[in-house]
Amino acid sequence: MTTTISEIYDIEILKNLEGFEFNWWIKSEYNSVVFCAQINKHIVGLVEFTRYERDLFNFMNLIEILPDYRGSTVAGELLAWVGLDSLKNGFDGFVVFESKTVLYQYYIHKYGAKPLLDKRLFFDTETTLKLIKTYLEVENV
Repeated sequence: MTTTISEIYDIEILKNLEGFEFNWWIKSEYNSVVFCAQINKHIVGLVEFTRYERDLFNFMNLIEILPDYRGSTVAGELLAWVGLDSLKNGFDGFVVFESKTVLYQYYIHKYGAKPLLDKRLFFDTETTLKLIKTYLEVENV
């Protein structure tokens, strides 16, 4: 399975997504960015995050994978991409997010997330580098 990860610039694309539970064309924050995972030009996963330059981390607002692709590598690829963005922006790979579902323990065991506060989790430099190595074909990170 070949997955392509790219930023979505055209908000109209997000209005016509079928199979997704969340309303993706309404952003959580005005300055957040949305990346998608595509297989054969079909969007199979989305992640929205906000760069916090002052605090030096990316905050992942939302991630969703189409049901047919859950359990595949798509979620890991999107998480690794958010971490790579954090590295590229000088945030040392730090990504913070809140697990709003029963996936809290799954993020810890499957992806190496670390508990932060309440239902918040984070990826640090080491975890992000491991995610990138596992899920992305990127050189010179």
